[in-house]
Amino acid sequence: MLSVAATLGSIAQVALAEVHVERRGGLPALDGAAAIVEESGLRIKGADGVDQFARWDEVRTVSGTTAPGNIDAQLKFGESVWRARTRLLRDDVELAEPLFRETWSALRTRKGDLGQLIAEGLLRCALARGDNVAAIEPWMTLVEARSAGGGANATPFNTLPPVLDASTMFSSEISPFTSPELATRVAAALESAVKDGGTSVIWAPRFARILRRAPQHAAPSASPSTSEKLLITLEEILLASDARDRRKLSEGFLAIAKQVGGGDAPPYLLAWRSMAIGRALVSQPDRAAQEEGTLELLSVAATEGSSALGRLALLEAAGACRAYGDAKSAKSIERIIATLDGDPLLKRAAVPAAAPEIDRKQQP
Repeated sequence: MLSVAATLGSIAQVALAEVHVERRGGLPALDGAAAIVEESGLRIKGADGVDQFARWDEVRTVSGTTAPGNIDAQLKFGESVWRARTRLLRDDVELAEPLFRETWSALRTRKGDLGQLIAEGLLRCALARGDNVAAIEPWMTLVEARSAGGGANATPFNTLPPVLDASTMFSSEISPFTSPELATRVAAALESAVKDGGTSVIWAPRFARILRRAPQHAAPSASPSTSEKLLITLEEILLASDARDRRKLSEGFLAIAKQVGGGDAPPYLLAWRSMAIGRALVSQPDRAAQEEGTLELLSVAATEGSSALGRLALLEAAGACRAYGDAKSAKSIERIIATLDGDPLLKRAAVPAAAPEIDRKQQP
């Protein structure tokens, strides 16, 4: 591990008669009258009073008539971050992740530009491996930083697909609906982050409750975010026993989701909505509602393919069929499951677009 935590933790002001900063990646050099060493990088003070900033991963060398002698550790640290991000940008997750972990451990605070960069790098690496548990800490860190005003431009991964939905701070790869074993572990990671003060993300407990299949009628915060409103509505859908209430809640969720997508609801939010409706319906006492819920779950499988969520929807649909005595439909669904890749975290095969029809001839 890099032994730079103490050095990075203390912010030292370094006065230089002349400062010249060479940067990596073809970025132009920076010149100034003085420099301030910060945890995230070097702030160059111009003679005209205008500041320029370079993250440590961008800084190659610093020189000047009175060049500071206490930034070697920062330069070495920055080189490690630079190597990590360039490896990730060329899709070399295996070599990038150890460096991200090493530099993450060395940071004293994680809310600046450099903390966001490393958090996003770790999050991307974890999701690339399908490790949603490892993704929780960097995800929550990134949500907090961006919610506090640190935009996506604070990190240099704009050439890659967005890792978070900018409107909700959700990741389409981390669903509140997942297999029981994984749900328990992801929920525990979220709850641990909240308990230990590792995150102040107000909606994290709601996300954890849905994962644990333990929704509650919990009051919203004073100024609920879009994310919180969506999760509140999911909890209420899961708890609703009246069909009219459920329909109204579903329409409300869809309206918010359309706002998020600028007119068209993002597919991942539509899938979450259908999972909530499906689970709510299959838990009802009447057969018609149970069948309707099964069809809702199958609609998720038809759109999500062999993703973790698509496979989960198939498993729950098969279980619902067996619960209300439709063994034929259950077997049809189970045959589809058997054709899928055994690893539910990989997206390879595709579930046929035409989901099996429910055998309505079999009555309990």
